[in-house]
Amino acid sequence: MAEQKRISTRVKKASMLKALKQTLGVVTPAAERSRITRQEHYNWMKSDPVYREAVEDMDDIGLDFTESKMFKGIQDGDASLIKYHLSTKGRKRGYAQRQEVTGADGEPLVPPSPNGDSIVVTGEKAMEVYLKLMRGDEEK
Repeated sequence: MAEQKRISTRVKKASMLKALKQTLGVVTPAAERSRITRQEHYNWMKSDPVYREAVEDMDDIGLDFTESKMFKGIQDGDASLIKYHLSTKGRKRGYAQRQEVTGADGEPLVPPSPNGDSIVVTGEKAMEVYLKLMRGDEEK
């Protein structure tokens, strides 16, 4: 009897792994196809390192599928996908997005002083001085 249950569990696990591959790693539809509960799957993930490793090895299937769709969109000229891809994968070539924070008309930021005075801070110490002022530590 125990041997029959073990075979049955082995068959269920194999069925679940096949279903996970078909559903790109999405657990709910894979569990439904395999006629097991989601909880059974998660119990196996905790208790069976071989099963867990097989599931983890499939994690890239969904990502690969999504990337292939993204590249198809890029080939079709989808500007938002092109921009996204360049901003993530093209950073080393200078496609990173960057924000510059300045005061009015591009001037340096003028942090408010606790005593109401305004001071202009530039250079590397700007943030340090600003934080001191916000804490109330007056610069001498």
